[in-house]
Amino acid sequence: MVWLLSITRADWWGLFYHIAPVYLLTIGLEKQSIGLVTSLGSAGLLTVVFWGWVGRRVGLRALLTKAFAFAGLLTVLVAATNGNPLLAACFLIVAAAATSIVDSCGNVPFLSAVPPHERSEMTTVYATNRDISRVASQGVYTLLLLIFPFTGIFIAGGGAMILLSLCARKLPRRLGIPKKDRERAPVSEFSQ
Repeated sequence: MVWLLSITRADWWGLFYHIAPVYLLTIGLEKQSIGLVTSLGSAGLLTVVFWGWVGRRVGLRALLTKAFAFAGLLTVLVAATNGNPLLAACFLIVAAAATSIVDSCGNVPFLSAVPPHERSEMTTVYATNRDISRVASQGVYTLLLLIFPFTGIFIAGGGAMILLSLCARKLPRRLGIPKKDRERAPVSEFSQ
């Protein structure tokens, strides 16, 4: 499951950097504005330290579940903008911010699942997620474009993120909370 969480996260970034600019161009957004959208979306990655701190306070399960769901919902809403370039751009920027939250703690479930003595061997297996996501996502997008309009990619990508938010609920509730804080820190309402 951890590997799947990582692949879907990487797939979403592929959608953001490769598919979204083409879509925004086809619905009438200027090239300079598209560059601004990708830059603003990438700026969310500057907040990963903050989101790591939040994850240590409330638990990574809660953070990952909500971030995957929010990013997925906003990505699906891009398809529902009915060709409005500004609204689609806004949804993409906020979805990128939510996906940045996933990036801030996305590798911790792997590190927690693998015993320390097996991490070097398993890191090689885990790192295949990048290669798989680059190849598989582009193949899936091509097949979707053969059947559905351009917006079908956003529905599929957002749907995958929402589905993964359900999978993230299977992570341990206190994942990411330091052991010294687990006894005294009750699980917050946010992590339910």
